[in-house]
Amino acid sequence: MISVRVKVEADKLALDDGWPVPGDSPLEGFFRRYGQPDKPHGSLNPRGPNLMIEQGSGFFISADGYAVTNGHVVENSKGTEITTDSGETYSAKVIGSDLQTDVVLIKVEGAGFPFVKFADEKPRIGDLVLAIGHPFGLGATVTAGIVSALARNIGDEPYEDFVRIDASMNRRNSGGPTFDMDGNVIGVNTAMVTPSAGSVGLAFAAPAEIVKDVVNQLKEKGVVRRGWIGVQAQEITPEIADSLGLKARSGALVAESLSGNIRLM
Repeated sequence: MISVRVKVEADKLALDDGWPVPGDSPLEGFFRRYGQPDKPHGSLNPRGPNLMIEQGSGFFISADGYAVTNGHVVENSKGTEITTDSGETYSAKVIGSDLQTDVVLIKVEGAGFPFVKFADEKPRIGDLVLAIGHPFGLGATVTAGIVSALARNIGDEPYEDFVRIDASMNRRNSGGPTFDMDGNVIGVNTAMVTPSAGSVGLAFAAPAEIVKDVVNQLKEKGVVRRGWIGVQAQEITPEIADSLGLKARSGALVAESLSGNIRLM
């Protein structure tokens, strides 16, 4: 489990941010002291009025303390801690983050940590998977499901190629791993789509092949660099394929040049 300490302005704890009572309510002192077990984005820490504890999930990828989680789990944090399933807590350092994929690499000092490996092969639709996380701070949970779709885009990040799984997800599953039946990580739990606060079986994981590349760059350089060819491409639809006389819908259509220095041949 990854616990993140986030400083919060007292006047930001308004009703529209999830604070359950107005500032002049006689119940305000109760909630400020004891927190809110069902608050969507964490509960207040009784040690200080402006300190909120945010929790998420993550997993070790090496025995020397490197771990992966989501960027939105640790963003704006003033201090990051990793609590293992055995109950030990370690201070963690953010090595690097990639906002484009919402992947963060963190590091704790030490050795001999149990770790998991990323899958070498892409999952297939229909494959059985297990999703692990720490929803609501209740300890590790495991939910089972199948891969229901690949290469999904939910319009949340610039680089999206999500694996969609139907295993139940809840808040704070973010950053946890999704395993195949061989025990390899096929994705990092990143998002869920729901009309309410509960799980409806629409969960999305960043695929292992993308996360591996991001993690390697963050480990080596602390940042992720991507190439840019200066063109805007669009998918070849059946209508476009027919108009161009294509026998198969493959490749991409260059719709626009985004740089005057690029000459299309």
